[in-house]
Amino acid sequence: MINAKDLRNKYFPKDDAAFVDAMNAIEKQIIAAAEAKEESVIVVVPALMKKRIKEELENEDYTVSSSAVTVDPEPLPDDKSYITVFWPEDLVFWEENH
Repeated sequence: MINAKDLRNKYFPKDDAAFVDAMNAIEKQIIAAAEAKEESVIVVVPALMKKRIKEELENEDYTVSSSAVTVDPEPLPDDKSYITVFWPEDLVFWEENH
């Protein structure tokens, strides 16, 4: 019998360095886009971590689309996937409001 908890721990460990690196890279992209007064950013993420990254960002009050919100995204290798991250307006206009 396959134990779901064992599978999650094997494929999605909590202290996964790749996950932390991916989240740090996404954070930098969000900050750069917000400073440029953008309302969203399209990010390339590892396909196996897409759901976990999406859930983590949504827990931090971002809105995340499971694909690129664009007319014609470039094709990606099978191990990569797009997500689009939207943030609250106050992140974009934070300087003006404070």
